[in-house]
Amino acid sequence: MVTLASGKRLLLLLAAAVLSGPEATWALDQTFDRIELVDQLQTPGIESELSGIAPHLTDDGLYYVVTNKRPGYREGQTPKLAPNLRGKLLTVNRKGTVVDAMPLTEQDYGGIAYGGGYLYVAVQEPAEILQVDLKSRKVLAHFAMSGPAGGLEYDRDRDLLYAMLYIGYPHLAVIDPKTHETVSTLWSDEGEMGLAKVAGELLCTWTSGWDPGSFSELRVLSTADGQVVRRLPLKGVHSSLSPLDAKVSGIKGFMSLVTTDSVTGATIIQRYRYSHVAGPETH
Repeated sequence: MVTLASGKRLLLLLAAAVLSGPEATWALDQTFDRIELVDQLQTPGIESELSGIAPHLTDDGLYYVVTNKRPGYREGQTPKLAPNLRGKLLTVNRKGTVVDAMPLTEQDYGGIAYGGGYLYVAVQEPAEILQVDLKSRKVLAHFAMSGPAGGLEYDRDRDLLYAMLYIGYPHLAVIDPKTHETVSTLWSDEGEMGLAKVAGELLCTWTSGWDPGSFSELRVLSTADGQVVRRLPLKGVHSSLSPLDAKVSGIKGFMSLVTTDSVTGATIIQRYRYSHVAGPETH
């Protein structure tokens, strides 16, 4: 069921039937995921120039985005981001104005995630994850990966990183940030993009592609095996994802990088309120 109100409010409800119980009998799981569009933030670049996003740690009027050093522009696209701002971690305000540019490794990037006092950044080539201290503005460590990662998320409940590896055999790598070791791997689907842990649920964006007519889903993943538990339709092409800090933003939810025009690559950041309600099972 989809309810729209005032053009700015989006509410999606999902009820899922699941197989459960030792006898493997069908049961109705009255589970609802609700997402509500709260607001939109402007961006400083087009889709190929921008990668991972994250909310600012203390200022709700700002956010972080990592930019690609060598954007893969499609035919007909016009660069928007100035060359001197590519390959860096930018701090951007709501109007899309860059207020700070922090050097990293001058590469192309995937997702970013904050946790345990550090910002983590996925690098495409060489395939690695950077551990960054925002206060000292230094890269403290490099975690070598078996392949480049797209989505990245820090699970604060478990003090582990999830990295979505998409080359060859797509999977989620579960990484101990203290030892830099991959402690387990989970299933992943080709087309899964950003990751965010919100309200105890591991969320990811999935997109069918980047061409006109492409579409996206918000998926709820199992932290046990990575399988898709539930899915909700999203308007537009959603890629990078990051959880919001309710203490800073007043929103329990997430932010998503959305391509609004697949031809030009125009983007916007949308912020959503998210909640998960599990009703009693009926047999």
